[in-house]
Amino acid sequence: MSSTPRDRARGRSGSSDSSSVILRLGGERRDEIVDTLVEAFMDYPAMRFMVDDGTDAYERRLRALIGLYADARLERGAPVLGIEVADTLAAIALVDEPSRPPLPIERDRSSEDVRATLDDEAWRRMEAFETAVADLEPDEPHHYVGMIGVRDRHRRTGLARRLLEEITRMSVEDNGSRAVILSTETPENLPFYEHFGFEVVGDAWVEDLHSWTLRLCTS
Repeated sequence: MSSTPRDRARGRSGSSDSSSVILRLGGERRDEIVDTLVEAFMDYPAMRFMVDDGTDAYERRLRALIGLYADARLERGAPVLGIEVADTLAAIALVDEPSRPPLPIERDRSSEDVRATLDDEAWRRMEAFETAVADLEPDEPHHYVGMIGVRDRHRRTGLARRLLEEITRMSVEDNGSRAVILSTETPENLPFYEHFGFEVVGDAWVEDLHSWTLRLCTS
């Protein structure tokens, strides 16, 4: 999943420090990671589809879901990449490596707090979405971008591109990886990724949500 790299209509422009390094983040920054991704994905179609129940509990449910995704990477030492601007996390990418396959769904979702926050209908929609997206992944070793998001005020400053460049470098330097794979549920994202070199390899509808899977060859 990737939140739009472009400004939302209500978004604010910002400036980034091109000298800031890409950080490999650990569990000690878990709350900052989640805060950054919650802001980035607040209005993202896939998140609204999965956990928006039409009440004011949406942000709490979103935070629980994103915490689940972040914890799944942090717990197994998968790459969680971040860029800081003015000592604050401005952009995050959650990445799966071929050498570190995702944990089984049952273990990923073992948190009783998360299960208590997300009702059965949210679990059903989440299962349907994740199954549809997983079915589109090419059958080859690859780096998978589980989430990539940029805080509102730093959109259109090149941070998403820098994270993608780093993930591409990781795949190129890994003899066991053949590509970078990601998905998006926002059609406005497609030109950005295609300009970067990604090609659409499949798409699927999950009820009224449309998802595209894209591949960038790195071998």
